[in-house]
Amino acid sequence: AVVSTQSTGNQQPNFVKVAVDYEEAERSKTILKLFESRWTLPKPNLLISVTGGAKDFNVSPELVTEFKRGLMKAAKSTSAWIITGGTSTGVMKLVGEAVRGYSGGNLTTIGIASWGIIKNKEDLIRSAKKKHNKKKVVFDYPTKANPASNEAYMDPNHSHFLLVDNGTQSKYGVEIPMRGAIEAVICDHYRDDYNIPGGEKCALPMICILVEGGPNSI
Repeated sequence: AVVSTQSTGNQQPNFVKVAVDYEEAERSKTILKLFESRWTLPKPNLLISVTGGAKDFNVSPELVTEFKRGLMKAAKSTSAWIITGGTSTGVMKLVGEAVRGYSGGNLTTIGIASWGIIKNKEDLIRSAKKKHNKKKVVFDYPTKANPASNEAYMDPNHSHFLLVDNGTQSKYGVEIPMRGAIEAVICDHYRDDYNIPGGEKCALPMICILVEGGPNSI
């Protein structure tokens, strides 16, 4: 399904709801097939995993500018995939703002979040059911200021979302095992495309950027 957001750009993010009903590694392989065959994502040359604080934090404007500039330079020069927690809060929102300011084309920016903490998630289900017979489902998703609750809006500047559901509500961190498994499968899947001196194959390079956060971030 595709979400029409209130982003300033023309991007309409794709999303899929993923149930936690069997081993994360096997599920991750299925999700990778979705990336390639359904979403037709371009092959990455680098995986950038950004994690950290999900709440607003005080950072100097100079540091924010340098973070955005550095992230976009790394992503553009390597055709990287960026993976975050996907919500319009904290460091994820900061990444979204950086992507929004990037005018050189679309960047693959994947948000992996807990389904139970997404604001207005019921609207996503209702809209999808009404239009289930169409090849492309597009519907509006508001992105107002985050509510005074344990829920959060999806960041409108991400290109794709995986919403991980284990049946809980308003519980953060549900997606962490799935996210780790997906990142590992992505790096291993593109192993044959990279060599180290001596001709030995190596996994897709991955870097992790940690900005604030708590134990779950680590």
